[in-house]
Amino acid sequence: MNVATCHPDRKGVALGLCSSCWQKQNLIRKPELHERRRLQIIKWRRALKFEVLTHYGNGKAACIRCGFDDARALQIDHVFGGGAKEIRAHGQGGTGQYLRLKKAGFPPGYQTLCANCNWIKADENQERANLKKKEIN
Repeated sequence: MNVATCHPDRKGVALGLCSSCWQKQNLIRKPELHERRRLQIIKWRRALKFEVLTHYGNGKAACIRCGFDDARALQIDHVFGGGAKEIRAHGQGGTGQYLRLKKAGFPPGYQTLCANCNWIKADENQERANLKKKEIN
């Protein structure tokens, strides 16, 4: 579809297509481009996650408490709590959070923890309201 038809307020767009129309046209004509782009995005997200986890893991992508290094279970932890509040305020977790931290120049107050250590820390510090201390007999 040409720009004049779908977006009359835009002029001079390359090839006469707006970006969304160009994308739709190429997905129909060249599905291999879509797959290649999808793989590029996955690679970029993994590299970004690794960079952030490495920075907050004191130079290696590993839990700073136990040394666990499988990136699938590593998380960014807020040293002083308040992670849920921050994510609600920014509306970002995962890749959005990693990108925000990188753009901010890796601010202090974060650390890399594995999922187990993160939950244990939250329990020890009573950071999650829904966690109840249960006595084990």
